[in-house]
Amino acid sequence: MGKGRKSELSEEEQRLFREATADVRPLPQPGRVITARAKPDHEQRRRAAQREPEPPAPAFSDPLGEPPSHFHRGGLQSKLLRRLRTGDLPIEAILDLHGMRLEEARVALARFIDTAQARGQRCLLLIHGKGYGSEGGRGVLRHHALHWLSQHPALLAYTPAQARDGGEGALYLLIRRSSPEQA
Repeated sequence: MGKGRKSELSEEEQRLFREATADVRPLPQPGRVITARAKPDHEQRRRAAQREPEPPAPAFSDPLGEPPSHFHRGGLQSKLLRRLRTGDLPIEAILDLHGMRLEEARVALARFIDTAQARGQRCLLLIHGKGYGSEGGRGVLRHHALHWLSQHPALLAYTPAQARDGGEGALYLLIRRSSPEQA
């Protein structure tokens, strides 16, 4: 076979594979939204540049200093905060920022929170990574995301995720319920 070509399966091998996987079904994940993001190719970027610009996401200030690892607005019930910290609230949507540039991540995060709030979702998981691939091993996305989150008006609290959900590479977010006039 030539270089770069995938081997082809015989008809018998294809039949055996179909038989072996005939009853395979995806595991149910009710209420979870996982956004997959592939790096766009040059043609996709060219087409995107020709489209109408989307409305800007909220303006966030640039981060100054090290942001706190936990954040919450006043007035939240301590029981609710404890459930958020321990990962006992059901995660209703997930956003993975891996591979995004800062501006892409800022816009995606703002839209993610706004969309989740409009859908009535309250507990979200934000995956920002640990920064191992960044210069100096410092998590640039994490650093900026913590600042952006504390400025978003719909965000009530954030806290590092439990190890099962990403540990220091992810955050649990708690957002405000949408008001009836927003719905």
